[in-house]
Amino acid sequence: KSSRTDLVFEIRNKQARRFCVHLEVESSNDSNFAERMFYYYGLLKKKYNLPVLPIAVFSFKSPLSLQSARLDEEIDGIKVVHFEFQLIQLNQLRWRDFLEVDNLIAPALVSCMSFTEKERIEVKLKCLCQLTSQQLTPEKARIIQRFNDAYLDLSPAENTILKQLMTELELAQQEAIMTYLTSWERDGIEKGLAIGRAEGEAKGRIQTTINLVLRLLSRRFGLLDSILSERIQNLDPNVLDRLPEALLDFASTSELISWLDKQSE
Repeated sequence: KSSRTDLVFEIRNKQARRFCVHLEVESSNDSNFAERMFYYYGLLKKKYNLPVLPIAVFSFKSPLSLQSARLDEEIDGIKVVHFEFQLIQLNQLRWRDFLEVDNLIAPALVSCMSFTEKERIEVKLKCLCQLTSQQLTPEKARIIQRFNDAYLDLSPAENTILKQLMTELELAQQEAIMTYLTSWERDGIEKGLAIGRAEGEAKGRIQTTINLVLRLLSRRFGLLDSILSERIQNLDPNVLDRLPEALLDFASTSELISWLDKQSE
């Protein structure tokens, strides 16, 4: 077992009682995690000779079921161990409940909480808005944003829609967000596009782009007819990659059809 914990600090409560807080962040599901927390508890108790408050933060995406926060061991019906720790399982929390929380790490942790596939872009935008409201130094903001990107990495097509939604924000907020995007996220988007084209991200990425394009077109022009929808689904991947940005300029489905016709010339 590793004897290195994530974070340990000493606290005094209102009654001036000293105790240790052990914070462990787990990004993958480990069936032996409770045993490991118990092991850490023993080490910290021995080292500091203080009460220990163990807290675990689960940041993994799955499983979605609530995990156990206790360890029980019996020998011949005799209970020899009963150990519990405080558990914060992020995928059990609703992301909207934390939008207005005045906390520096909320914009990062929201990306690990419970949301649907359709909410991915909205979550990303709200996280950016919340990040700019914290008035952080560029260094601190960069750390939080990198965490956010690691857990909520948008596809190139999703980033295109994100940028369109940003235009609906107040100008001051747009400028604040773009300050962050300019420094590292734009670079990440460009690199993602280059890598995506080089590796060809196969059917999964293509289908994601198709779904996003159809959803955005339906939002602007209503339900598309089956012929037009089929044309979009059968587009060459290179043409499909250009469509999310091009459709932002379309005022009607006739302009969409004209654009599709030009691509096939």
